[in-house]
Amino acid sequence: MTRHGVARWAALLLSAGVIGVLTLTPSSGTGATSPFFCFDCGAWLQDGLDNVLLFAPFGLACAMFGWRLVYAAGASLAFSFVIEALQYSIIPGRDSAAADLVTNTLGGCLGALTWQWKLWWPRRAVAQRIALPAAVVSGLAFGAAGHWFSPRMPAGPYFPSLDPATGPFPSPARLLEATWNGRPLRCCPDADWKRLQRELGSGAVVLRVRAQLLAAPTSIGRFVTVWDDRSVPVAVVGVDGRGAWGAFATVGQMAGGRDFGVFAPAKFAWKSGDIVDVSLRAERGTWSIRLTHDGTISEGIVRQSPVMAGYYFLPGFGMVNEPLPFWRWLASQLPVIVVALWSARSGRRTERWTSAALLVGATVLVGLPWVFPSVLIIELLWMLGTYALVTTIVARIVETSDEPTAV
Repeated sequence: MTRHGVARWAALLLSAGVIGVLTLTPSSGTGATSPFFCFDCGAWLQDGLDNVLLFAPFGLACAMFGWRLVYAAGASLAFSFVIEALQYSIIPGRDSAAADLVTNTLGGCLGALTWQWKLWWPRRAVAQRIALPAAVVSGLAFGAAGHWFSPRMPAGPYFPSLDPATGPFPSPARLLEATWNGRPLRCCPDADWKRLQRELGSGAVVLRVRAQLLAAPTSIGRFVTVWDDRSVPVAVVGVDGRGAWGAFATVGQMAGGRDFGVFAPAKFAWKSGDIVDVSLRAERGTWSIRLTHDGTISEGIVRQSPVMAGYYFLPGFGMVNEPLPFWRWLASQLPVIVVALWSARSGRRTERWTSAALLVGATVLVGLPWVFPSVLIIELLWMLGTYALVTTIVARIVETSDEPTAV
């Protein structure tokens, strides 16, 4: 077998193996939670993007064998059908959906086109046509990430669940007080839900909870959860073995993205009878949570930022003020890397400068109303650093190639 043949089989087996491990491993979840033919249930946007990214390498590997697009699509659809059938009938804790068949196949098609059109190293004429539009689209996505993390109140009425003793996250405490912007939360439903909606959409919102622990928490427990009439959580405050956490509904979550939380680590040892005060606050560009116990204060603060897009466009739930895993940060820089590669591959210095200007300009234009200014500046520097590094390397490769370089 030739070296190219080994590479093709290695790519196919590796991509299929990764898909199998990530989709067929049993989960501790509850399994199917939405109708099979529902295409906009739950975090449909997040799940769809995950599927596209997951199956793109498989489609690329199929194209490496010389398969036409229709055959790569058929292989992706067949592989996806087997996975969904196993998830539906055998694999515990997995949720099977018809939407997965569509997005998995789409991912395979995009991977095949990436190989067939050589987008990983496009011809110079192609790079000159796609570099500038890609810079604009990437900048808009980065800027919009700040808006995706802004609070958004779903349609009311609202149903506060106070001090729940049962359910998937039973409360480890007795609720003493729960207020929203200084007003007591009322149960089932809250008559002032329209006022709450206006307040959450127009300025700072504070959800404050005082509770007495019945036992030292060792797992996730919710003090207060506010639901809308479709059982979508609007706000939640709780504790676990490490500290206090909370979350509001966001624009991205309502549009089909994942939810996320902000976390305050406990600076004391939990014990039964402790009285704790937790305040969750959201305002322009900033989320914060404060845990108070017997004069000891623990805080968690997060600033909305473009890199947070990695939490919406990559799998998993995250406490965004905890350390950002390197692989998530790297993935958030992939659009910058792609734009840098294409603009440098074009062989024009003006193309490189223009792409960088469009990338930064679109990010600032869309993100400035939502992202905290100092955070935006820092992340723009990261983006420009990544862009400069990639363009320098690619430009050097282009200059030493056999093709003449246009200046």
